[in-house]
Amino acid sequence: MKKLALASVIAFLFVAPLVAPLAVPQARAQTPFEGTATWSMSIPQLDEEKHEMTMNIKGQQLEIEVDLGAQGGIKTIVDHDKKKIYVVMSAMKSGMVMDLPSDSAAKTMTKEVIEIKPTGQKAMIAGHPAEEYVVHTAKADVSMWASADFPKDVRDAFSRAMTTQPGQDAAQVSAFRQFAQKGLIPIKIVTKNGDDIAMSMEFVKLEQKKLDDSLFVAPKDIKFTPMPAGMGGGTD
Repeated sequence: MKKLALASVIAFLFVAPLVAPLAVPQARAQTPFEGTATWSMSIPQLDEEKHEMTMNIKGQQLEIEVDLGAQGGIKTIVDHDKKKIYVVMSAMKSGMVMDLPSDSAAKTMTKEVIEIKPTGQKAMIAGHPAEEYVVHTAKADVSMWASADFPKDVRDAFSRAMTTQPGQDAAQVSAFRQFAQKGLIPIKIVTKNGDDIAMSMEFVKLEQKKLDDSLFVAPKDIKFTPMPAGMGGGTD
């Protein structure tokens, strides 16, 4: 179980900062969004089920929860004031912490440039018209359904989120920057290792509502240890 939970954390950290800004509707684009976005996530190495991922968003504050069924839940809190990311694994009652990268570190990560190739396939995803692109990196093959159906400030928020993702594959960062430059935002992502799907996620819905500030505070009853260097390199 520990091995599976740890693997799910890696996958979760890859997508969590990515998707938070994507759910903001155009009507709310000019003011900070406050509410909950819901996504559907699948991690075949864990089970064959679809797991709900909820993202509580309040301006730059972000709290994400994934229900992994029998494997337990994972909660991630992005604290921009402290420049930390906290990860809580409920089943093991343990936590890890890492630093958000500095601006200079984020720029260093994005030096590699790769090609994003459209497949010509199109679909409606959660009410947004999207087109499929493929990205090939040394670590994985990624299918991204991207949409231009979002305002500029949401696209800018997406770009900032990807350049502050600790431990992110530089090639994928390059791909996300290219999407941002094209005015596109991925709203469905399928990552493959060979012929096997490692992880998939798709935006489902958005609820605008007031959120309590306590959601965005790391729990006091959890002891946080530094994230291992191979998973992100953060230290407390």
